[in-house]
Amino acid sequence: MLKMKNKNSGFTLIELMIALAVIGILAVLAWPSYRNHVIRGNRAAAQSQLMDLANREQHFLLAERAYTTVIGAGGLGAAIADDVGKFYTVGISLDCAVNDVPCYEIIATPIATEMQKDDGVLLIDSSGHKTRGGVASQWNR
Repeated sequence: MLKMKNKNSGFTLIELMIALAVIGILAVLAWPSYRNHVIRGNRAAAQSQLMDLANREQHFLLAERAYTTVIGAGGLGAAIADDVGKFYTVGISLDCAVNDVPCYEIIATPIATEMQKDDGVLLIDSSGHKTRGGVASQWNR
């Protein structure tokens, strides 16, 4: 005669609690690394945008014999990318002239309510100097 085993298959409550605890611990450990990776990616996108604008400023100077503060049509003909505009306010300043030599500073200021808020101001000027938070060596970190 065959006996039927009355064994339920599946997970016990203890096994599920242990699995959830392991997943929680892994998430807590991985989150800061992921966040830093995203911040670096956003910063790289902004730096690339600033480099593009600096290149366009040089072309504008050759054509018009002056720099411009207009990023869009009628100026550099560029648009701020969505992934940059979401985290930074980008602007151009011409208030840096010394001895009547024209110059520009392209500035990306982090928006205070977004994740880049502690990133520091990104800046590139007409002489090619790049800074982040006022420190030249911090541009790519």
